[in-house]
Parts: sequence; C-alpha cells; structure tokens
Amino acid sequence: MNREKKDNHSGKNSLFQEIFACPQCHSNMISIDNSLICEKCKDQFLINDKIPSFLPRRITDHKILLAINGWANISWDYDEKITKTNKHLMRSIDSPLIHYCKKNNLVLEIGCGTARLSDAIAAKKCTYIGIDPSLFLLNQGIIKNRTSLLQGIGEFLPFKDGCFDVIIGGYHSFRYIQFRKCLEECARTTKPGGHLVFTLWNGWSLLASSFKFKNLIFNSYLKSILTKNLGTCNDVFSPYHIIKTIESSGFKVQKILSTKKDFPFLKAKPSRSIRYWHGVIGAFFGHNIIFICQKK
Repeated sequence: MNREKKDNHSGKNSLFQEIFACPQCHSNMISIDNSLICEKCKDQFLINDKIPSFLPRRITDHKILLAINGWANISWDYDEKITKTNKHLMRSIDSPLIHYCKKNNLVLEIGCGTARLSDAIAAKKCTYIGIDPSLFLLNQGIIKNRTSLLQGIGEFLPFKDGCFDVIIGGYHSFRYIQFRKCLEECARTTKPGGHLVFTLWNGWSLLASSFKFKNLIFNSYLKSILTKNLGTCNDVFSPYHIIKTIESSGFKVQKILSTKKDFPFLKAKPSRSIRYWHGVIGAFFGHNIIFICQKK
C-alpha cells in the first residue's frame, strides 16, 4: 500500500514537473538535484516532497511584495474561521467553483490557503494543484493530508502556457491580488475553452451592512489596514468594470451569480436550496459575486 502511494506521488511529481515553467519569464526549467533552474534567466527554485517554492525572485511591484509579506505574517487557523461562517453561504460560494471541475480535468486553485476545496475536487476525479503565498496556510493543509501544494502567487504562475482545464479562486482569494496581472496569467495558462471561476465581494453590500455609523467607520478603517498590509482590495463597486477587465484579458464572461444575502429588505427567505441573483444587475444586490468565465 505504501509503495502504491509512493508510486502515485512520484507520478504526480512527474506530471507537475512537465507543466512547470519559470514564473518570471515562462521559459523551460531544467531539473538539477532538488531544484528547477530556468534555462533563460537562471533563476533557481527549490523542489521538495512537501511544498515547492515558486515565488519569483525579481519582483519590482511594491504592492505584490506587500501582499507576499502580508500573507507571510498570517498566523490564525483559516479552516476554523471558515467553519464559523454560515454553512449554507459557504456552499453557495463553493458549489459553482466545484461544478466546473469535470472528470480528468487539471485544476489550479489560486490562493488555495489550506486547500480546503481539494477533497471535493479530487472526488470528481480531477487532478488538483493549489498555489498560495502563505507557507503557514499551506503547512496547515499538509498537516491535514492535502497534497499538491505550491508556494507562489497568481500574478506570476509557474506553469507553461495552456495547461489547465479549470482555474478557480475560492472564497475571495482574488480580493487581494493585482487583478489584471493575475487574469492575464490565468488566460496564459488556461487551455482554449477552459474555465476561470472566482469570487469577489460586492463593495456596495459591504457598505449596506454597515448602517451604523461606527460600523461604517470601522469597516473603512479595516479596509485601509487590509490595503496597507496586502497591497490592494478588489471589492466590486462596478461589475461592468470587472467584466471589461476580464474580457480584455482573454476571457469571455459566461455567467454571473451573486449569493442572496444582502440588504435587509432584499434578504431571501430561508431555504435549503442554493439561490442566486443572476447577471450584472443581480451583482449589485448579492453579497458574494461569482464570475464564471471561459477562455476565448
């Protein structure tokens, strides 16, 4: 049994090394001992059985550097925090992402954290890879026997062109990322006809939930702290702007779903079924906006 697991693990490592490319210049990598070295720029990346590191070596964008350092200082239990979130709400956010992962697909999750979604995706007979800048969160995933995890960032993906069937960004992982740069990388590494599915928060809904003046001040302060520590905050105030950015990056927006948990006068009645607002107009009402995109 152990030998079979080892063989499967070796097979996965072989697959991953076939699709790896330099995150900085996208050139081929040469395997030497426990490292991959870029043929062109000569950057070196350590490969091991636990968490290979593909953080680019020559980043000049201070906001990206800020985000990497911000996530490096994360020290709380991510999965425990998620379990305290409304289960019905989490299911409504997760379901569309998992739905587009089909049998035999190669799936990348950007900002995977502890790889919370990996089990559900693997159950659909997909091959899962998770990437995140936080070693702390990735190690939490390893402790929970979640594998195929890499340290890296969405703005500089360490993969060859057109290798993924599906790329997902679960539970607002695209909120703290250089949005256009990440979308361009997703378009580069997604197969033609492949899907990108990710979630963002509706900025208007967040403001509407802060009817009390002190809460509005606190949320504004919190957002300023997040922006200061993580470099950016991509809450959606104009769905049209988000769509324009997506479609100029090489994707076509197929569908927009927004969870029905919003303004007090528009709250959905309790229901066991998952219900959404649909389309651009619905994105102004829903709280969590799910963008379903297809590579052109």
